[in-house]
Amino acid sequence: YLYLEENLLQGPLLSRALLGNAPETYLVSVRVMDLGRNLIDGVVPTDFATLPVFTAAAVQVSTAAGMRILVHALDLSGNRLTGPAPDWIANTRYVAHIRVDITGNRFDCPIPALLAYMDL
Repeated sequence: YLYLEENLLQGPLLSRALLGNAPETYLVSVRVMDLGRNLIDGVVPTDFATLPVFTAAAVQVSTAAGMRILVHALDLSGNRLTGPAPDWIANTRYVAHIRVDITGNRFDCPIPALLAYMDL
């Protein structure tokens, strides 16, 4: 888990290309990335679609109540993100274990048709 919400983080999200091997090295096991309620601006890089949060297979764990699937999540809510809303998020529409929150940003209108009926 990577919880960095409400830390006054500023600036743009870096593209994975700019980070080199860091995502594969450091983020390989991150299933929940919470960057919500910061001061992050700019566009959401298209290569965020290949973060482990989205590409890792569902993991089942045993609990006292039985088996459950671990949720993978990306929270970018409450920032200052601009540009078009990332339509690659629509690829998660039918994947039950993935949650994405991009609410409360400054994305351009109109919202892409692929995202129109998603609960983001």
